[in-house]
Amino acid sequence: MGLSDGYQQETSNGYQGLVVSKETAAKYSSLDELKEAELTVGVQGGSIQHELASTITSVPNIKQYSQIDDAILALNAGDIDAVAVLTTAVEPTVASFTNLTILPEDTFGLDPDNLYGTNVIGIPKKDGNESLVELVNKVIKDNIENGNIDKWKEAAVKLSKDAIEE
Repeated sequence: MGLSDGYQQETSNGYQGLVVSKETAAKYSSLDELKEAELTVGVQGGSIQHELASTITSVPNIKQYSQIDDAILALNAGDIDAVAVLTTAVEPTVASFTNLTILPEDTFGLDPDNLYGTNVIGIPKKDGNESLVELVNKVIKDNIENGNIDKWKEAAVKLSKDAIEE
């Protein structure tokens, strides 16, 4: 994949982490303990979280789902032990499940060096797509400079919070 320029830094209010049941959270006090347990970890297929999950469990223990919501439902049903996530992407969903929790970043963060903290757009590498990457980068730059990226993020967060409250 060809990657665009980064357009949004997620680390100010989210991180690459894990969602688990509260029962599982009570069993482990560190990422090292969790790694030793060889948990079954759900991920969205083709995501950064798939790569990160491979750092905490063996590849056969990683279960891919078409959408992160499907992985959260599998976790809630007890079919898997954890879900690797970008925390800001799942906070509204996790809030709907009283038995699930996001593990704290300081002891369970999957990206301590923040290698995956910036959102980008992936574009298939093939002839002719170089101009598409350039166009995407121009749109990103223009919308960062004019403040639209921040406005859109604020609007999306508000919509998510409003949806939970309804």
